[in-house]
Amino acid sequence: MHLNPNIDINEFLKVVSTCKGDVLFETPEGDQMNLKSELCRFVFASGANVHRTLSAEINCKNPEDVAVLKDFLQD
Repeated sequence: MHLNPNIDINEFLKVVSTCKGDVLFETPEGDQMNLKSELCRFVFASGANVHRTLSAEINCKNPEDVAVLKDFLQD
């Protein structure tokens, strides 16, 4: 799943912190950042502020977390 283009990144990261499992930001090149990690969240937020269109995918390791993030995701 991809992120909706005009989400509030800070609000998204707050909701990610409530997820039960890992939430991975995966680039087309195969790089991954675990958005449950404070360092990765910082890098993600910094990049998102510069590049408003993020073409990478969000992968939730716990299927229940997809419902938690549904307002931020598109198919």
